[in-house]
Amino acid sequence: MSDSRTAARSSRCRQTAPPDRPHHLNSVIAVPDTQRGERIVAMLALRDQTVTRSALIAHGRQALPLFKVPRVYGVVTDWPLTRSGKTDLEALREAWRQGGYKALQ
Repeated sequence: MSDSRTAARSSRCRQTAPPDRPHHLNSVIAVPDTQRGERIVAMLALRDQTVTRSALIAHGRQALPLFKVPRVYGVVTDWPLTRSGKTDLEALREAWRQGGYKALQ
C-alpha cells in the first residue's frame, strides 16, 4: 500500500469522538469471512450505552452507500492505541479474532 493511501486510511481512524457523534470512538476494520473473503466490522468504544445497532446503521445509511455500511458492530472496553497514539487496527482485529468484544444489539 502506498504511503499516501496509508496516511489517508490512518486519518479516518479516530482517537477522539467525532463532533457529530460524541458518544463513541470508532474504527472500521476488515476481518476474514468464509463466505465473502472479508467482512466489514465497526469496532466501537461507547461512551453512551444507550446507542443501538439500528441507530448506527441508520446513521451510516445517511452518509455512505449501502454496501459500505457495516452490519456487524463490536464494542471494546479499552480502545487500543499504537505508540504514536493512533488507533491500533491490528489490536482491534485481534480482539475480533479472540472474541474480546461485545456484539452491539
